[in-house]
This record gives sequence, C-alpha cells and structure tokens, in this order.
Amino acid sequence: MRHLLAYHCRCHLRSYRYAAPLSLFLLALLFIYAQVPNPVMGSYAFSSSFLFLIMIWVCIGVMEGEEANQDMILSLQAGSFLRLFASKLLYAWCFSLPLAAFAVLYPALFHKFARAPEVSELAFSFGSHIVMSVLGVGIASLFNSRLISSRSISYLLLLAVIALSFSGQGILDQLPAPANGLAWLAPPAWHMVRTLTQYDGAATSVRLAAIVYPLLYGVAAAAWACKLMNNRKLDLPLK
Repeated sequence: MRHLLAYHCRCHLRSYRYAAPLSLFLLALLFIYAQVPNPVMGSYAFSSSFLFLIMIWVCIGVMEGEEANQDMILSLQAGSFLRLFASKLLYAWCFSLPLAAFAVLYPALFHKFARAPEVSELAFSFGSHIVMSVLGVGIASLFNSRLISSRSISYLLLLAVIALSFSGQGILDQLPAPANGLAWLAPPAWHMVRTLTQYDGAATSVRLAAIVYPLLYGVAAAAWACKLMNNRKLDLPLK
C-alpha cells in the first residue's frame, strides 16, 4: 500500500490536478480572514464545509487521473483493482491532512479571531475538518467513471447529493415528526455545520455525534463504492 500511495502522489503532482482545488482553498481562506475579527467556530464551520467540497473535487481528480488501460496495468501490480481503488481513496484523504491543519492553525496563529480559541475548540475543529474530508472522499467515490460511465450524469447526481448534504436541516424542519428520521439519510455535512455554529450550546453527546456520524457515513460510502466495484467484476487478481 505504501508504494501505491507514493505512486499516486507522484502522478497527482505531475498531473497538476491538485493546483486548481488547492489554490481555490487557500485563496478562499486568505480572502475570508483578510478582515478581522472573525467568530471562532462559525469560521471553522465555513472552512470545514469548503474542505468537504474541495475533497470531492480532489478525489474525483485522483480517481480519474489515469486512463482505464493504465488502471488495468496498475491493478495487476497491486493485486486487484479493488486494492488500487482503495489506495486512491486513501491517498485523496491523506491529501486533505495538511489542508485541514492549515485551515485550523492559520487563523488561530495569526490572530484572525475575535478571541483566542481554546484548545478544546481547536481539537474539535481539526476533527471536524478531518471527518468532513472523509465524508467528501466517501461521497466522491460513488460517482467515479468506473461506476457511472456518463460523466455528465455522474456530475449532475453528485451536485444533487452535495445540495442534499447541506439541506438536511431544512428537510428536518419541514418533515413531520414521524418522518424526521429521513433527514438523517442525507450526507451529514449539515449536521457538522449546525454543531459548529451552535458549539457553545451543544451537549457533549451532540458534539461526539457530529464527529462520529460523518466519519461513519464517509467510510460506509467508500466501502459501498468498493463493493460496487467488486460486483462490477473489476477486481483483477494476479494469475
């Protein structure tokens, strides 16, 4: 797996597919924090949400970085297409780690907030960025060209899912009480945003759920994508 991750890193850097999402993420943060002071947790709600979108972009680029023929050759070296696919998802998530660290530390170290954030707030905010990146990678994995051959259809579906990810609170408010559980089927980006913006009044259990639920959702989405890949007979074991 280590060699696969190194290979994906080299290919990703050489392709410059990272340049646009990385530049947009950094410029957006610099622009947002150009004016001070800013609210602590509200600002982290924005940056974690934006990282979620950026990681969807990055993950699509990583998954479709090579042609199908190249993926076939790599799958033989990796042992299976499933292993190759999983390594791409893992690399995409690893790519998010420095971005998450920058998003949390930059405004705190350069005094962009109205007050100094507490250690517990920094820890929770870093965790929120990490799990939002996991969620983004997990969702993106379901809309790759190996599973949905038409890119226009896959992108339209992906945009619909992204919209649903942030509208869960509105759905929750509109549905009658017996059907409230349906809102929790939506990707829980909205749940993390709500918890961050209402951090001071949120109970410990709510904060814990805001971390665990998107993490499990993202991992489950990635696992489902791997299962679909296997069902499509894309696993190519060495002979």
